[in-house]
Amino acid sequence: MTSMWVEVDGINVEYSRFPSGLIEGWNDIVYCFTTFNAYDTELHEKVVSKIIDQLEYQSYDHGSEWRKTKIEAVVWNEYRQITLVSFRVKDMY
Repeated sequence: MTSMWVEVDGINVEYSRFPSGLIEGWNDIVYCFTTFNAYDTELHEKVVSKIIDQLEYQSYDHGSEWRKTKIEAVVWNEYRQITLVSFRVKDMY
């Protein structure tokens, strides 16, 4: 797995893709998003949502695209905030 870092609205976000089935109950295309300084729930959700929207937008490929199917904050403490997101491939035909 390769982690990527991006800054969104002044918040650093680390995100990476996990192999399907690696985390129980999470299938298809799974990403993990981690913030270390977004203690406010709304701020964390806002920056993560922007990255999710970008991933969905960039996923379009000849009639298929990703659609978010599941999202859940799995760690929330003063040191880090982690959200898992699952996508499935949707065919347009």
